[in-house]
Amino acid sequence: MPLWSLTEERINDLENQMNKKKDEHDSLAKKHIYELWNTDISEMLAVLEAVEIQEEKERAAHGGLKN
Repeated sequence: MPLWSLTEERINDLENQMNKKKDEHDSLAKKHIYELWNTDISEMLAVLEAVEIQEEKERAAHGGLKN
């Protein structure tokens, strides 16, 4: 990052981003590994279910044929 681009506003933005990332890190560090794992699996299953629903809609729209 060029030094001339570090305006006071940009520095404040970067400090805010850093603080948010520190807070996020601290929050994750407090959680047990199994809690993180369960959260990730739940999110993955929700996305997978949404993809399957979309695929079923597409299959139905094309008369049951899959591309």
